This record gives sequence, structure tokens and C-alpha cells, in this order.
Amino acid sequence: KKMYRKCSDIETAYLWGRSAEEYLIAVRYPEGLRRREKFEDTGKEEELYAVCSGNCYGKPDADRIYTQLRDSETLRLLNQDGWTCRKSVADPCLFIIRRKIENSTPRNPDAKRSADNIDDTHPPTFTQGYLCIYADDCDILGERQEDVDGIDAVLNARLKTKEGDARFMLGILRELNED
Repeated sequence: KKMYRKCSDIETAYLWGRSAEEYLIAVRYPEGLRRREKFEDTGKEEELYAVCSGNCYGKPDADRIYTQLRDSETLRLLNQDGWTCRKSVADPCLFIIRRKIENSTPRNPDAKRSADNIDDTHPPTFTQGYLCIYADDCDILGERQEDVDGIDAVLNARLKTKEGDARFMLGILRELNED
């Protein structure tokens, strides 16, 4: 069966998440921007610090924060509007996606389409798709190009993706074949 492919890259992946309150980081302002403030209750003057509430590269829990956000948003967005999505048990980077296609074949093609003129003897059909997300590299496969484009559009709307090169995954050149 022919499958369609599209690859994309999630831009600034780790910056999408937010840190839990217990993992906030105090950041000292650079030289020349430092400020001090006198507190009325103690009368002491102390240096002010910024608080980093967003996720950032190099932070010990950055990958976990990003991965949890990415996975929960992927499952949330691809479990609506006729889509169903679940994570593979064998590979936590693989999402298995189905899309319901209603059977809307009129019994009489010359008649106007109405609820009474739809062939409901055939159950709805589904198309199958797969989404592999390794860190920030996405590889989307599907039975129909419109489904592949739809999955990519859903990801782009939430996590801002750009088109990628299917030959590269995690910066490694891979050989692709159509078999």
C-alpha cells in the first residue's frame, strides 16, 4: 500500500514548556543591568534577580518538560474532529493515528444529498497514519496526502514546525527506500 511522507522540525523545541514552581531558577542580571532595592520592613538594600519560569536549553529537566508538553498536546489535538491518536506501547516516540471517513455515497447519484439518501449499509472507513517524533524531528506517514498534511498542520498550529528533510533524523543521514 502506498504511503505518503512528510518530515518537519519543531522550532526551538525545548522553549515551549513551562517549569513547575519548584523548579524556577533565579537569574542574576548581567553587569550594567543589575539593580538594587531597599526594603522598607528591614531597611536593607538587596540585589534584584530575575526568575526564569520558561523552559530553556541546558536545564536538567528541560527534555522532560518539553516531551510531556509535546506528547500531551499531540494526543489532545489528534483526538478530536474525526481523528483518534494513541501512543505505541513498544515505542514511546510513535503515535498511531486513525481518521474516520464517513461513507457519504448517495443511493441515487442523481438525487439531492440528504439524510434519507445516504447509503448507511456500509460502516465508516478509516485511514491510518503514523507520527514518529524523536526529540524535535517529526516523521509523518499516512495513507492519504491530505491526512499527512493535516497532521503536520495540527502540530504546526501548536508547536511551530518547519519542513524538514526526510533523509536526516536527529542530524544523522539515513538511507530511505520505498519498500
